[in-house]
Amino acid sequence: MSKDKNFHNQGQTDFAQGDYDPPHGIVDDLTTWSSTAVQRLCEENKQYHDGWNHAKAQSKD
Repeated sequence: MSKDKNFHNQGQTDFAQGDYDPPHGIVDDLTTWSSTAVQRLCEENKQYHDGWNHAKAQSKD
């Protein structure tokens, strides 16, 4: 994924569309070896999750 991608916004968009598809899955976790790359993957997934939860909190459901 691109460093310029806004994962928070993508999480909000996915919630609005009824999806939950974080940018990095278990395969990424298992095939990433450097600690800085693992930290980046975790941070990007956290941004996505935070955006998804923000949209959920703002929804009327």
